[in-house]
Amino acid sequence: MAAAPKIGSVCSKVGLVKTVATKTYSCVLKNRKKVWTYAKSKASAPTQTPTASVATVIDLDNLNKTNVRKAAWNEFTKTLFASQKSDASIELIVGASADVAYAKQQVPALQNSINLWSDIFKPKKVYATYFAEGDVNSVDSVLCAKANFCSGFSESFSKKIQQGIDIGACTGARAFLTDDNHPIIFQCIGQHHEDIQNLQTTPHEYFGNVLQASNPNVLPMWFSYGGGSFFGAYLGLYKDSSMPNQLDYFINFDARSLYLRQDICKTATEADIMNCFAQTDSMTRTVPTEKMKNLGSVSYYLGAVATEVLVAKFGIKQIKMFMMDVKTKSFATAFEDNFGLTPTNFYEKVAKYAVSLKPSLNLPDKL
Repeated sequence: MAAAPKIGSVCSKVGLVKTVATKTYSCVLKNRKKVWTYAKSKASAPTQTPTASVATVIDLDNLNKTNVRKAAWNEFTKTLFASQKSDASIELIVGASADVAYAKQQVPALQNSINLWSDIFKPKKVYATYFAEGDVNSVDSVLCAKANFCSGFSESFSKKIQQGIDIGACTGARAFLTDDNHPIIFQCIGQHHEDIQNLQTTPHEYFGNVLQASNPNVLPMWFSYGGGSFFGAYLGLYKDSSMPNQLDYFINFDARSLYLRQDICKTATEADIMNCFAQTDSMTRTVPTEKMKNLGSVSYYLGAVATEVLVAKFGIKQIKMFMMDVKTKSFATAFEDNFGLTPTNFYEKVAKYAVSLKPSLNLPDKL
């Protein structure tokens, strides 16, 4: 009789199944390593390749959250399993006042993010930087010296921290390229930084870096902001192939912004949601700053819902092809070429779905 594999030992390929005596073992991806674990039965063993394609199980005219969420999660984990480990190095920079342990805990999600997008975005180095309120006077000089980010932008990092201090919650984040073209993620991890919703921040911001490999000037706000929310939530919560039960909390947390800004976008009817899409279809780099900020507040949730539908129906590979196409095509043309329907047709289908969701807004600050 063949020897039973030792639980936790290395296996060669995710999806392998071995039965010895009455016990069944399967090869799974855990903490970026392929290891043996128990399986209840041969039939229930995890596999990288679903028996049916994502596109065959989602009907855009009859969307429901259970099917969309399941298909999107399966597509996400399948794509992540198949992703090649990037050779990009991660350089962690932590301010003197910031929580070093917390900053280090964000690295696995960032590594998974880098791997997920490595076929269309291939940086050699990624700076992940974390500061707190006490670093307000030193952050700009530290980032110039350690990350060669010296040219600044319209709001310096010190100003970003000061804004957090002023509102009593320094959790803001931004994504940029350094002066020598390396991605840099900045996050203030001050008071309340351990709230669960902040787990999505680092992979959310890395999505912003990925967009720089595409053409962010023609991508609508719902995709730029909401796509970051979707991939941030999925990557921030990812531990293994099991779907985390906190996904609803993450998506509904973003819904607060949309439902609190009824002065910008009403949400009662499909026509209301279509109006929201029409407004967030504005290009992120060409609208006035104040308007962009207000529209951004409603784009996170609406865009996350729309992106989840795209992932569930068409798959991440197709989304990547779309992101590359907008380098040379308009948003509307690239969208129709890759997904087979116009943006307006898509908005109509998602509007009907969004009205049916009725997200819970009475959320605790922590789980």
